[in-house]
Amino acid sequence: MLRATFATTAGAQPSVDESDLITSGWQIATAAGGDGAVTSEGYGVYLYQSAWFVFEWIGNSSGNLQLTVQTSVPPSATPIACGKTPPVGSDRLKGIVLPDSAFMISILGNGASFAPVCIDDVQHFYEALLPAAGWHIDQPFANTSYAPGTTQVKSAVISRGNTKATITIAGYPGTQTLILITANG
Repeated sequence: MLRATFATTAGAQPSVDESDLITSGWQIATAAGGDGAVTSEGYGVYLYQSAWFVFEWIGNSSGNLQLTVQTSVPPSATPIACGKTPPVGSDRLKGIVLPDSAFMISILGNGASFAPVCIDDVQHFYEALLPAAGWHIDQPFANTSYAPGTTQVKSAVISRGNTKATITIAGYPGTQTLILITANG
């Protein structure tokens, strides 16, 4: 993985050319951003076959900006084979197991993971694994609408005891899958 951070003072604004990413075949998995009274922050996640690219930015009212870029550097960007349920890995995100070979990253200080598995295969992984591990699926995986230009973002709500969690997965057929988990309890 490659990670680089650029910090500027007022005036100079580093940026990510998202149009060039899309023209080059990258597909957006998810993005968010917002303006606050003093601080603004946001991020974008792009996928291309077995590669991923994440950028996040934080700016303040004085004009200072920090741009962080994280990307995988696969030996060759090849499509991810679909149709295989991954084995259980040893890593966990918010106490929930991840598929084998999942890679942990941070987006705006929150944990996330990339799994080298198609989105539908990650969905089947969780649908089989969670009930066997004592989790109840309160709301099964369903398409969500917040990702620009794609319906390949799915979320499920699960619970066990006093803990409730939302698992959000994002990807395209042939790309890695981004896994985001929020939990309380």
